[in-house]
Amino acid sequence: QYSSAIGSKTHAIGGASMAFGVSAISEGDRSIALGASSYSFGQYSMALGRYSKALGRLSIAMGDSSKADGANAIALGNAAKAAGIMSIGLGDNANASQDYAMALGAESEAAENATAIGNKAHAKGVNSIALGNGSQALADSAIAIGQGNKANGADAIALGNGSQSSGLNAIALGKASVVTGDNSLALGSNTNANGINSVALGAGSIADQDDSVSVGSDSLQRKIVNVKNGTIKADSHDAINGSQLY
Repeated sequence: QYSSAIGSKTHAIGGASMAFGVSAISEGDRSIALGASSYSFGQYSMALGRYSKALGRLSIAMGDSSKADGANAIALGNAAKAAGIMSIGLGDNANASQDYAMALGAESEAAENATAIGNKAHAKGVNSIALGNGSQALADSAIAIGQGNKANGADAIALGNGSQSSGLNAIALGKASVVTGDNSLALGSNTNANGINSVALGAGSIADQDDSVSVGSDSLQRKIVNVKNGTIKADSHDAINGSQLY
């Protein structure tokens, strides 16, 4: 009742629905299908574009071959997909594959509760975040921010263009910084923390031993200055500075 269908082989099946275009079908109540072979199934859904499909209630699919499966989902862009509940896929071939996912950018991809922003950004871990073109957050709760960087350890953080953080709870901060050790930190451009529980501080520093702190490398040494007097006793593990030796 009160439905409108315009075009060859067009069907407005749902109550107060509208279908426009060759073979367009509006099956959900008050839904809209606009474009050749478009299909609006969910109640109050909108499918705009050739072969677009709005299957979830209150879903929106806009763009050729776009598809919004989840309730309240939005897929905008050619071949964009929003499969999960309240998911958003924005950009050509964007894929918000699970509930509450957000994928913004061409060929971006986001998993459950994850956010991917940037062309080819991938947030594949649950609750992960990938921000930047080509950034990848591949493990649960991982964060990757920058262009072409990767956080593929659980709860890992990679911040800086080309940075990589693959250890559990690892943090890589700085351009091209790399952390492979669990619970390790690399701070500065081109730093590397391979050891478990290791820390690399300063550009070019390498911490390749477990439970170590490095402020340089074999070819780059640094002084640690302004160190407070340490305790001198048999069981002390404090650092001793130069003034205590004279």
